[in-house]
Amino acid sequence: MNELSVSVRNLTKSFEGRTVVVFVAIASGVVAGWMPLGVEIQLLKSISMGCYDNVVMPVVTLTVIAVVCGVVAVKTFRWE
Repeated sequence: MNELSVSVRNLTKSFEGRTVVVFVAIASGVVAGWMPLGVEIQLLKSISMGCYDNVVMPVVTLTVIAVVCGVVAVKTFRWE
């Protein structure tokens, strides 16, 4: 872990705008929370903890992702 922090520190020193690196790190964390794997992890965590109140949003998010991906697949896939 120490080597990672040294390489990140060297990376931020090489850039003039350090806020860019920080913004990318924060944005990637936000985006990862809405990707299917992040949503599934939230869903599994809620179910395993017995918190069924937090299940609705991940299920809706996964349903929306499935519908969007299904529509894109039907529109772009062509039989030859």
